[in-house]
Amino acid sequence: MQKLDPRELIPWGYAPGNYMGTCRTCGGMFYELDKRASCCERCAMIARYTQAEKFIESKKYLWE
Repeated sequence: MQKLDPRELIPWGYAPGNYMGTCRTCGGMFYELDKRASCCERCAMIARYTQAEKFIESKKYLWE
């Protein structure tokens, strides 16, 4: 499986960088965030895959 580039999570609130901050989703303190990041990498990954699952469910009729 191909490793996900962290920059692909920018639309979901995560951006890699050299700052530390608090995730607005889980409330944890994280390092190596961009100063404009609103959530941690884990929460952004969950949001990305949750949105993908919802999209697939909405298009399910195409495979039936």
